[in-house]
Amino acid sequence: MALDRKEGTMGGVLVLFIGVLVVLSLMPAIAGGASRLTTKLQMINDTDVLTTCYAEGERGEVNTSNALCNQTLIQAPSGWQTGGACPITNLVVKTQNGSYDLVLDTDYTFDANTGIVSYLNDTTTNGTTFGILGAAYNTTYLTFNYCDLGYSNSSATRTITGLITLFAALAVMAFTVFYIAKLWVK
Repeated sequence: MALDRKEGTMGGVLVLFIGVLVVLSLMPAIAGGASRLTTKLQMINDTDVLTTCYAEGERGEVNTSNALCNQTLIQAPSGWQTGGACPITNLVVKTQNGSYDLVLDTDYTFDANTGIVSYLNDTTTNGTTFGILGAAYNTTYLTFNYCDLGYSNSSATRTITGLITLFAALAVMAFTVFYIAKLWVK
């Protein structure tokens, strides 16, 4: 095989260049769409103020019957996500300055299917401890992973969707290689 320049090569290279640019400009949209279907998102620092759920103001005990002690997370599951299809995972509850990490089933309970955190009355969460340390400790920050509305809870679907971006990139590469070969090789 000998390399030979064919007529119209410059036009072919220009078409190839524009085609590759168009496809590459679409790749982030393809990858972003695939990512929403396959990756749980992370919420950092969803906040709640415990002062409102104390029985006797800032230094009282947690009133567990007070609805204000039941915080529904910002990205709580809804619709298809409820009933265990895509529960919230990796919940961490901290005080404002990070001095205290609250402990599940000791300081709070959590329903991963509904996204409700219920604070319990104990020495860490009550107003005596938080009140003495200052109002900054009355604010809790919650970090957790949740499913976006487009998330697929089927692992097979997530695997196939993840391959879409790979095959799109391979198609661009194959198009480029074969087109260049067609232009330059007899």
